[in-house]
Amino acid sequence: MIRLTLIDREGSAHLAQSAPYFRITGATVWTLPGDPPIVRYTESDGWVAQDRVCAGVRFEGRCRLVMGFHREPSAVSEVLLSVAIVGGVLFANGVPFASYDPASEMWRAAMAEKWWHAFRIEAETALTAPQDSGQ
Repeated sequence: MIRLTLIDREGSAHLAQSAPYFRITGATVWTLPGDPPIVRYTESDGWVAQDRVCAGVRFEGRCRLVMGFHREPSAVSEVLLSVAIVGGVLFANGVPFASYDPASEMWRAAMAEKWWHAFRIEAETALTAPQDSGQ
């Protein structure tokens, strides 16, 4: 299980939800299709959850970061202990991994010229392996 906490501007953390996975599509964090977003990023306010404005969000628990869309992931990370997004920067185990570009509604890799529309943060036991295009 992964715990999603909201980090307020004073640095306090508040548990928002626990789930086996979370989806990040553009600037929105959600779980199930049809459910309302849990938290959404805006350039003017930062992360907003209902009426609460936050500096960022943190996902805690043994998990993997699945890059790209769930049905056709482009890559899957090693096991991580935490994923955090502060402002428009996504951190994997404390290391900057990607930054959000509001104009394109996409995430850009920090160390390569790669872009993603979406991520999925999955509990270690719910691993989605990338598809081998050669088979």
